[in-house]
Amino acid sequence: QEFNTVELNFSYYRIPTLSQCRQMLEKSGHRVEFVIKAFKGLTHEITDQSIPEILPQFKDPIAPFSQDNKLGAILLQFPQSFHYTPESRVYLESLIREFSPMPVCVEFRQREWLRDSVYTTLKELNAGFVCVDEPPLRGLLPPVVVATSNIGYIRFHGRNRSKWYTGDSKERYDYLY
Repeated sequence: QEFNTVELNFSYYRIPTLSQCRQMLEKSGHRVEFVIKAFKGLTHEITDQSIPEILPQFKDPIAPFSQDNKLGAILLQFPQSFHYTPESRVYLESLIREFSPMPVCVEFRQREWLRDSVYTTLKELNAGFVCVDEPPLRGLLPPVVVATSNIGYIRFHGRNRSKWYTGDSKERYDYLY
């Protein structure tokens, strides 16, 4: 079996280089669409410099995916600590606008974001809402399916309750559907 889409996770930990991005396109034979997870400095370690300095450092090397029409989306995965506040809303909207015209999908880990006003904003910005499947633990999101763009995105994190907060990432996501 072959998949026509791949999600890059390493880009969360380090910004890919232009050379890496070009090599991935070449090695894929230009047949694969890429979803690129945003660098943690844009989603988990937000500072006043995230948009003016880090965003261009992240956007520039991934441009070949967009130029080759092989960019499925930029995945903005926000942590549970990213609360629904006026400041966070402004940041989110600004970040999505700055990525335009690149497609963006947003994954929240904080229940406070599950509200109609957020879905409306995502629709207005043509940003996809990511449905997550994860353990039914207090504070985590239930699977919510909402269409806010032409991209449907479901992330299967698994339902390993016993290792969600205590295990390493290999154990946490060890779940057979």
